Amino acid sequence: MSQAFTFGKANVKLFTQFKDRITFKDVAGLKEAKEELIEVVDFLKNPKKYLEIGARIPRGVLLLGPPGCGKTYIARAVAGEANVPFFHISGSEFIEMFVGVGSARVRDLFQTAKKAAPCITGDTLITLSDGQEIPIQEIFDKKMVGVEVPSINNNLEIENAKIIGIIKRPPKEVYELKTYHSSIKATDNHLFPRIKNGQIEWVELKNLKKGDRIAAPRKIKTSNRIVSILELLPPETRIYLKNNQYKEKIRKDGRGWRLCPIRLKDWKNPNFEEINKIAIGHGGWGDSWLFKMPQFLNEDVLYLKGLIDSDGHLPKRSHSTINFINTEINLHQKLREILKENFGYEPKIYLNKKHYETILPQGKKPEKLKDCYTTNINNKIIRIILKKIDEIILTLPENLIASWLSGVFDGDGYIANKSNTPKIVIVATNPNLNYKIKAGLHRLGIIGYSTQSNKGSSIEITGKINIGIFKNKIFSFHPDKAMKLKEIKLDGKSFWRIDQIPVGYLLKRARVSCGMGQRQFINGHEVSCWERNIFIPARENLIKRFGEIENWLSISNLQKTAEIKQLEKLIKGEVFWSKITSIKKLPKKEVVYDISLDKNFNFLANRLFIHNCLVFIDEIDAIGRERGAGLGGGHDEREQTLNQILVEMDGFERDTKVIVIAATNRPDILDPALLRPGRFDRRIVLDMPDINDREEILKIHSREKKLAKDVDLRKVAERTPGFSGADLANLMNEAALLAARKNQKEITQQDIFDSIEKVLLGPERRSRVLSAKEKEITAYHEAGHALVAASLKNADPVHKVSIVARGRTGGYTLKLPTEETYLRTKSQFMTDLTVLLGGYASEQIIFNDISTGAANDLQNASDLARKLVTKFGMSEKIGPITYGKTEELIFLGREITTEKNYSEKMAAEIDKEVKNFIDKALNTAKKIIVSRKKVLQAIAQKLIEKETLEREEFENLIKSFKLKPISA
Repeated sequence: MSQAFTFGKANVKLFTQFKDRITFKDVAGLKEAKEELIEVVDFLKNPKKYLEIGARIPRGVLLLGPPGCGKTYIARAVAGEANVPFFHISGSEFIEMFVGVGSARVRDLFQTAKKAAPCITGDTLITLSDGQEIPIQEIFDKKMVGVEVPSINNNLEIENAKIIGIIKRPPKEVYELKTYHSSIKATDNHLFPRIKNGQIEWVELKNLKKGDRIAAPRKIKTSNRIVSILELLPPETRIYLKNNQYKEKIRKDGRGWRLCPIRLKDWKNPNFEEINKIAIGHGGWGDSWLFKMPQFLNEDVLYLKGLIDSDGHLPKRSHSTINFINTEINLHQKLREILKENFGYEPKIYLNKKHYETILPQGKKPEKLKDCYTTNINNKIIRIILKKIDEIILTLPENLIASWLSGVFDGDGYIANKSNTPKIVIVATNPNLNYKIKAGLHRLGIIGYSTQSNKGSSIEITGKINIGIFKNKIFSFHPDKAMKLKEIKLDGKSFWRIDQIPVGYLLKRARVSCGMGQRQFINGHEVSCWERNIFIPARENLIKRFGEIENWLSISNLQKTAEIKQLEKLIKGEVFWSKITSIKKLPKKEVVYDISLDKNFNFLANRLFIHNCLVFIDEIDAIGRERGAGLGGGHDEREQTLNQILVEMDGFERDTKVIVIAATNRPDILDPALLRPGRFDRRIVLDMPDINDREEILKIHSREKKLAKDVDLRKVAERTPGFSGADLANLMNEAALLAARKNQKEITQQDIFDSIEKVLLGPERRSRVLSAKEKEITAYHEAGHALVAASLKNADPVHKVSIVARGRTGGYTLKLPTEETYLRTKSQFMTDLTVLLGGYASEQIIFNDISTGAANDLQNASDLARKLVTKFGMSEKIGPITYGKTEELIFLGREITTEKNYSEKMAAEIDKEVKNFIDKALNTAKKIIVSRKKVLQAIAQKLIEKETLEREEFENLIKSFKLKPISA
């Protein structure tokens, strides 16, 4: 599409929850921020609870914190916890040189978010964890919140997830997607897990194409449910108990009695053994009676049900009649035997009249006809039981479903036992029965698929594995079919062509990861074709090749790599990949529905994505600055963009499931309209991590890295005060890079310590060669810092002193605090000032001269001294007053230039006090240098000799002089 037509589109990134998911467990520290955000998560998961009580949920959440503290990461964690789509866009994406583009992109962003929820049509069947398959419209109508459904987790395992919300949406355009084994109608943004080159990704329906493979279960789990026959009878059923427990008089002289039944609905604590007989009806000739029936559903009853479903007929005019019509007399005899043994009922069997006058499809009359029989069952109770089984058949245990399918197969199935590709076919012209048969087969681990023959009514079962399962689990009382089923030979037959896995490049990565070449396989050419996707391998062939990989690992004494584990999960997992046969847009719009889950992001068979969403605007200060300021005036493009954001957030309905999360490290410049209730009315502050948080963050960023046994992350956390989460992530990456450059297999503690200095100060510059004089000056300069720090009471301990150039520094003294502090006193600041001026004092005393090496120290000391006077109120002469306003740069809004709020006379006083603080600190530093000159010289000589002193070596050197600490 031309760029002109996409110019106003927002460059928004959608993070899906299958591979991109982040939760609060992945965010170390930030405890208070996570507690604040739990309410937002709860609303996204349980909106009904808040709406019913009349609560107004914040439309926007503003995350405040310094750079790198985890604002973006925790926003994604909110989406991950709530199981919602997460839309990420940077504030700068809205800025463009053309007028109107920013506001257009804002509109597009919010429209995208509101449309994010994928939807399916109301007739879509959702499989519940108990095996039921219920239309999603019925789930909505019955408000079935809290029921569980099978879903696929990230490890391709099937587990239960709970429905936490169902929403009905207005009619939308829908598409019908068909695969070999099923079909579904959904909106074009419905997400499906697709496999390509062994990698799984979530893809919208509009981006899928014929031939793609999407996830489906290899087998639907069944229950261990035991069903009492009494559960299937209507509540008005009359129960007559043994021993005449209920009798009533019918003659006044007391010589006549009759049995009195109890209604099933009134029978408390029923005992099946006490039943004498049961009856349904209004009495007399209209009653149906049974003197015998099984206590629980059994394989006989389910086989009977299968026969009736396949070749049975239930006349609409009668409520008690069932006719079974079939040419095989053995099936009629078996049916009679089941009814007699289980219900004490003997049906009548008739030989049907042969109709030779019937015109066959070939256009002629038949010359010969088989004998055809009808078994007539005339009992309302039996008919009710068999009809009631329809509602629960998919919730039954596997053996009962197999018995039902055996009856269906005997009635309407056949075997095409060709020598090369045997197949089993079951014909069911009724669409509901056809679907139910395929669903029943799926519960046995058999994938049956519809073909074009017989107008789509034929269900075919092919492939070595599928037919093998069918032979083991399905039985037959039909003589011919039982014989043909037994005669099927599967040795040497091809594997199922539908259960294929496009492993592609993953297979290559797996074998290469363990040093295995293609020639190490029995059929290397086959493996080569699979890796290049020339052919897609069947699962069973892949299992054989994977066995060869495992054998190679055993011979080579190697462990399974991450790539091999990923391949194994794909091959041996609970998911098969169904090939898409067609996708077409349907002519009419349909009402659609959404479902949200408490975990995972899909349904079994329908694979739905949840409806809620988050919009995250990173660095919102790029467009959210206060209006009416800056050189652009009050109508610039930035302000129009901001106005559009305000309009969009005002346009949310009370139950809109879109929450905007924004992040900034400049809350002071945001427009007040953004912060009022109804917009960003929830503000959450994110602090820099303390030592415990830093340790947890380091653990997270070390998960995929190989650490040596000597690595102590607690010590690393101690050495990294002031580091943000992003800094720590960068630190561990730098350590990994350093270890790799050294050709090490693991990251050592020293690698991490070296990387700390690199992150703080920059890389070493050993190519920068110093003259002997420069090296001496640098050594005494750094020795001055180190000596002053070691001499003062409140100074942080010295961890390292070095004269090796790093970044822009010729040398450095690394000091780290022993504990986290959030307040600093005047004496501590004076100590810092004195240490900063230690190098300057050392140069002045030793060389009677000063160099440019102290420039950065002087800048930092001057800034700190000015803050003591103007910001912290620590000057006794000036007093507890702050002077000067926060500096703002041009175009930032609010102020064009920095403004003084004090007189020139006061400015002179401030300058004088700043000088007083500097002079006092410098005098203290000089006293230390002069009084401990021998110590200074010893440190400097060690630095000239070794260039670097670690903490232990430095402390041992200082201890030898037995120095007493002094106050600044």
